[in-house]
This record gives sequence, C-alpha cells and structure tokens, in this order.
Amino acid sequence: MARLAGAQADFITGCLAWREGIPPADTHAYLSSRRATVAQRIDHLFTETSLNTEIPPDQLAHPLLQHLLVLDVDRTILIQDLLSAPKELADGETENLLVVLAAEHHCTPAQALPLALNLYEQTMDTYDDAHHQLLLTPLGHDPVIRAYLDGLNDFNTGLIEWTTNSPRYTRDLRNRWTAPDEIIHSVDEQPVTP
Repeated sequence: MARLAGAQADFITGCLAWREGIPPADTHAYLSSRRATVAQRIDHLFTETSLNTEIPPDQLAHPLLQHLLVLDVDRTILIQDLLSAPKELADGETENLLVVLAAEHHCTPAQALPLALNLYEQTMDTYDDAHHQLLLTPLGHDPVIRAYLDGLNDFNTGLIEWTTNSPRYTRDLRNRWTAPDEIIHSVDEQPVTP
C-alpha cells in the first residue's frame, strides 16, 4: 500500500507542477516532466495486483527491471501522445509530444509527426532489448517476474486499444469497441501465483 500511496502522491504532485510550471522546451525535459503526469507507475502496481503478487523490494530494485519500467512509462507517454494528438491539438492542449517537437524543431505539429514516430520506434526497440536482457538474468527466470513482464505488455496492448477507441482520446463521441468486455487472455488461462 505504501508504494501505491507514493505513486499516487507523485502523480498528483506532478500534475500540479505541470499546471503551474513553464512548458518544457525540449523532448528530454518533456519526457522527464510527463513521467510524473502519467499514471503508469500506478498501473505497474495494479499489474502486480492483477497477478495477486507483490514484487519484493530487492527484485524491484534490479537495475534492468528499473530501466524497463522507465521505458514502459516512456512508451506509454509516446503512444498516448501520438494516438490522442488529433483531439488534443484540436482542443489546444499543450501537453503533447508533437507540440514540444514542433517548437523544438521550428515546424508544425504535423511536420513533427515523423520525429515522434521515430522516437516511439526507438523507445520500443530499446524496451524490447531491455526486456530480452532481463530475461537472460536469474531474475528474468523467476516465473512471477515473467508473468509481470507479460502483464506489462498486456497492459500496453490494452492501453493502445483504449486510447485508439475511447472518446477521451479521440474525436469520436462514442467508443468504437466491438465488445465492451474484450479481454486479452482467454478465460481458461490461470494467473501465475507466487
């Protein structure tokens, strides 16, 4: 519970700081700021909860796992910004990577799109490499950690689906899901328990 309370406090503090602060001038500063305004750290904890586990502090502190979790936050920021850009830019939102890239490269947000896509692809490649490296370690052989890593990827897949189809992130007035109760795993699969 303490980790969840800390993640929630950091999220609220980050959102308040964003609201009161000066918009970041470059991509690096933007991602640093946005890491505090996206709730992905909270979702990391909910992924553990969904697996009915709590990763021990010594495992959680493993440098490769910590690196992977930062990359997971970054891929979340990037895909949400890319998929929600049409709505956010139309609404005048400034908390979007395309706005920052456009200012940084003196171009329009539309012209910044290839730069954003390239950054997303690089981040995903780095994430995949870090994931592979972690699997080669003794920690990566732990079935709970493997289930957690699968859970992060399942969450990311669901996040993309949600961001693509939710009126919160699109200009559509209704969701576009074919079935409101779609899930990633079949009902027959059993969760991994420690």
